[in-house]
Amino acid sequence: ETARRFADVVAEAVTEDRALRAVAAAAEFDDVSARADEADAVRAVLGDAADELDPGARKVLAVLRARMTGSTPAELQSDAWIVRQNALRLLAALRAIVDRLGNGADANRVCRIESRVETGVSADAVGLTAIEGVGATRAGTLAVAGYDSPAAVAAASPEQLVAAGLSEGVAERVRANAAELPAVAVEWGEFPDRIDEGQRRLEEVRVRSTAGDARAAVRVTVNGVEMTHKTTYLGETTLPVGVFGNEPGELEFAVRVTFPALPLAPVVRTRTTQVDA
Repeated sequence: ETARRFADVVAEAVTEDRALRAVAAAAEFDDVSARADEADAVRAVLGDAADELDPGARKVLAVLRARMTGSTPAELQSDAWIVRQNALRLLAALRAIVDRLGNGADANRVCRIESRVETGVSADAVGLTAIEGVGATRAGTLAVAGYDSPAAVAAASPEQLVAAGLSEGVAERVRANAAELPAVAVEWGEFPDRIDEGQRRLEEVRVRSTAGDARAAVRVTVNGVEMTHKTTYLGETTLPVGVFGNEPGELEFAVRVTFPALPLAPVVRTRTTQVDA
């Protein structure tokens, strides 16, 4: 039943809300009950949302939502730990199903949800938890100092990380660990800034990691419409991109790189080509 519910999430659309509801309503949580004194806390977290779920599932959803905002009501604390542990196992299973039946970008979305449930960090800081040795506290410290990705941490000096609030020894380890994660670079080569109407060119875009390697999903769009995609080990890869001057106007090309098994934020690089009449 749970596997079928997860497959339905893939078939519809993988959003944060759908993923969390599917986990909360899983058969593995059928024994969870909501006590009378917890009802107000659940309502405070969810409001009127998810009224279609039974009280136990709404309680699970409230625990997960509260964890992701870093503020779990006292009334929900007694069961929160065990709920989160079971939810993490289910989220890992959902991510595997999404990765197999869906696409890498959606698997990355579930991975980021999973990391937020585990650590309690914000959406803006969750990518930092991909760094070994960085949990909720250190991710928060780095985020406040303006670091929004492992690549930014790897590019900083130990002295800068100490100034951000890490101790000297921790700063060196965190920087070294961050450098082992992917850092995406997109090279457009001879991609044209302008082409004439009716002109057609086939270009090659190179995508690589300047640091660590990891499995990645790479997608190229033009004006929001997908042209090509691939899942590969990055490393390095190239993608053919057609530049077609069908009519005058602007063509905005976007390369989007996501990592299905890492809670890193998607990396998007864009390039605009003007089609002249």
